[in-house]
Amino acid sequence: MQQSVSSLMSNAADARVLLVDDEEELLEELREGLAYEGLSAVCASSAVEALELLRNLPNIQFVVTDLNMSGIDGLELLNKISGLGRSRGIVSLVMTGMSSLERAVLAMRNGAVDFLQKPVTALEIAKAIGRLDGGGLERRAAETRGEAGSRAAILNALMKSSEDRIRIFGSHAADAGSWQMMLELAAGHERGESIPTTSLCLAAGIPATTALRRLEGLEELGLVERFPDPADRRRVLVGLTPTGHAKMLRYLERFGDRFTPAGKRSG
Repeated sequence: MQQSVSSLMSNAADARVLLVDDEEELLEELREGLAYEGLSAVCASSAVEALELLRNLPNIQFVVTDLNMSGIDGLELLNKISGLGRSRGIVSLVMTGMSSLERAVLAMRNGAVDFLQKPVTALEIAKAIGRLDGGGLERRAAETRGEAGSRAAILNALMKSSEDRIRIFGSHAADAGSWQMMLELAAGHERGESIPTTSLCLAAGIPATTALRRLEGLEELGLVERFPDPADRRRVLVGLTPTGHAKMLRYLERFGDRFTPAGKRSG
């Protein structure tokens, strides 16, 4: 992590959740997402750092750890904190990209009470903790709903949605012209329509030659495809590929999570 352990402790004395993963970018995203859900979290990028934080942050109630880490892995970490967890009431959850049932069983034997399959979102972690928290999370979420509607919260959500766009679609799909074409194609997909190439390039709001280059780039990424119009073979239509559509659905889900107040989310 970029901050020292002592710095983290001074800034997170009231944290209730410890996130452990060697992917620092993921940790920061989850930490910010949990804050939006009314949960204060501190992060550790190794099991050693996690154990030191646990020794010095008495308010930690939940540990959410990856299993597949270098050095001391998540299973060893669970085993090392099991005694501490019993004395302090710490609850452990695991998140991992490895779908092995055997590792999940081992994690449960080492004290984990829930198993979250990666890629995992802050909302999924918050819901898992909420199920174990006896209503405490819901009360804190209610207290922070007013803040979620503030201009600062909206701006933060917009910035995070821009990061989502790059993370999901890649940097080549992040420029304004390409993104406008993706939105036009997604809207057309919802209507059950493909869009003529000329109309799509005009909708991008950039010079036609530039729009065609952007379109070729989206094709190379496997996000869109061109094909002849069955009703007029002289005309070429454009539509989202299954990959492009799946990525758009994923983005829209993340977008909805960021802009829907916690108290109004279903599930």
